[in-house]
Amino acid sequence: MPPGDPSALLPPPSPPPAAASAAGKTDKDISPAARESATITGKVRTAGGQPVGEAYVYLDGVRGSARGHTVQIRQRDKQFTPRVAVVPIGTKLLFPNQDTVIHNVFSTAAGNAFDLGSVKGGETSQPVVLLKPGAVEIFCNIHSKMRADVLVVPNSHWTRVAADGSFQLTGIPVGTRKIVLWSPALKPTSQQVEVTAKGGSVTFTSEAASLRPHMNKRGQAYGSYDE
Repeated sequence: MPPGDPSALLPPPSPPPAAASAAGKTDKDISPAARESATITGKVRTAGGQPVGEAYVYLDGVRGSARGHTVQIRQRDKQFTPRVAVVPIGTKLLFPNQDTVIHNVFSTAAGNAFDLGSVKGGETSQPVVLLKPGAVEIFCNIHSKMRADVLVVPNSHWTRVAADGSFQLTGIPVGTRKIVLWSPALKPTSQQVEVTAKGGSVTFTSEAASLRPHMNKRGQAYGSYDE
């Protein structure tokens, strides 16, 4: 090498990815995004053949994060809008009161219970952060007919079931995975699915859930003030 050759100051080239893997990389050294994934296809059937309605499927057992994500559930005409929502864990819920009457939004869901107290028309409550996956039933302590259902999912692997009962979940990590079916109108159910590089499939059969009258935030029946 001639004296003063600038190439002598350059570091040796990095090995190509294949060489790096051969040099002893393990699964723990590989980012989750680089790991193998596939698509799950499925079908939802209902007892009696009634319409599936608004139903969702999601991957359980794999955690993600949605810190800073915010969703509004408005109170209008003494109803919640939207009435059904799916949100990732860590989501903030806001409840703007767009009525002219007072509302008291609450939930007794385990791990996600809250009571926003009396909120006047035109005001918005403090945010509620949902920190536990699962179903959250939301009510008003003053108006018993108000109800919203929120599903808190642990990651971004979820989708709405089509009207014909079909669905696809993409980007599912290969392995044995738990897939959950959820709907406010159906009994929840789940299945273990073996996901290979070619994908996986699952068929759910569920029946209508019975919605019983709920109690107020104190666990008592609604009084004469109920509207």
